[in-house]
Amino acid sequence: MVKISEELLGLRVNNDLTINQVYFDETLDRVTYVEINKYQKPKERNLEPDHHAGDVLNSIQASGGQYTHDNYPVTGDDLNASDEVESFIVPYSSLSWEGSNPVISDRGEDLKPTVLADQYSYHLLCKGEVHTEDGQKLGKVNDVTINKEGKVEGIELSEGFLSDFLMSGQPYMKVNESVRIVEGNVIVPENFQEELTK
Repeated sequence: MVKISEELLGLRVNNDLTINQVYFDETLDRVTYVEINKYQKPKERNLEPDHHAGDVLNSIQASGGQYTHDNYPVTGDDLNASDEVESFIVPYSSLSWEGSNPVISDRGEDLKPTVLADQYSYHLLCKGEVHTEDGQKLGKVNDVTINKEGKVEGIELSEGFLSDFLMSGQPYMKVNESVRIVEGNVIVPENFQEELTK
């Protein structure tokens, strides 16, 4: 099993890619999409005096005529030279696993963010609560476990900060076809708390 927060988010894929986010549909059956970040190499900052000739000259004169990296003026061009991140979305099915490392076997066409309109992100899900259909609160979603094929196996619950701090193991709930997401919260059948394990 793969714990999303510890073993999937931030995981490097194909050397230069990182998994940034995962998504589920309302059935909470499996991971549907994955958002991937690709970091672009930062632009080299040009420290030659002619890069911003007028600004550099004024700075050199103001500092007594000596050019150093310390009196090089920072301009908008330099601020824009930071790392650029390209994000794209792929179906989870386009990932395959080689041992403990996922790889994108076929990126295919870039999917538009509109495919996520009816999806729930992992981060949104972790802000949600778990309720029975009759309104009994079982806890908050703390983490989600999946298998390598993307099927959701279970949900780790949080009962609050103090309880989490004092307990060695979080309550864990296996997920089946009767579990679903409604408005960001996980809804389970009545008496489903019997499925909780420590």
